[in-house]
Amino acid sequence: MRSSETERYAHVRRVPDYREEPLFTQLGRAVSAGTHLALADEFYHYLNFFELMASLNQLGEISDQEIVGLLEYDLSLLSEHRFILDALGAQGFERLPQLLQQTKFIVPR
Repeated sequence: MRSSETERYAHVRRVPDYREEPLFTQLGRAVSAGTHLALADEFYHYLNFFELMASLNQLGEISDQEIVGLLEYDLSLLSEHRFILDALGAQGFERLPQLLQQTKFIVPR
């Protein structure tokens, strides 16, 4: 990954991690409403990585234990925010919610 891409995703990750205002509120509103916001678009690109990991997990290419070992903090951060969890299905993330449930980061409702 190029340096500029790394920094782009580091920025988008910092928003829910540190709850940077006003960006955190803007992200939450855009994600919840499904409205366009450049930050939300970047956030969905960030989530694509986790969807890929979930797909690899379903294919048996990476185990739950490996995913937790590598991504525990990030997965717990994603599952900490209800607006993120609520938007996953609506935005087409099919495997990530399953991964979060099977690795016990979220409990099914």
